[in-house]
Amino acid sequence: MQTQCETIRARLEGLVENIRNKEGTLDELKAELAENQIALPDSDIQLPTVAEADKGVQGLDRRLGQLGDVNMLAIEDYDITVERIAGLVADGKLCKDRHAMLVSLAEQLEE
Repeated sequence: MQTQCETIRARLEGLVENIRNKEGTLDELKAELAENQIALPDSDIQLPTVAEADKGVQGLDRRLGQLGDVNMLAIEDYDITVERIAGLVADGKLCKDRHAMLVSLAEQLEE
């Protein structure tokens, strides 16, 4: 009886320690969710099974594959184009200013 009692006590202590570890992990996960501003779902929400979630992930992978290759240089090309457009706008403003100056000069010469 005493041996069984000690065995049960040791097992109980192991389970209590396991619960404490899991509570610590849970607290860390809650803190990480709070940092990322993700709300915890209500306890009455029916979560999908692992098989259902895996099926959903496979569907998303298929859809992603159908999108085709991604041009990784597109962002860089966009930035270069934006800079070029800004330069052309500045050149256009300069040309308008010089045109106005030439028109003014032509008018002065005619007078």
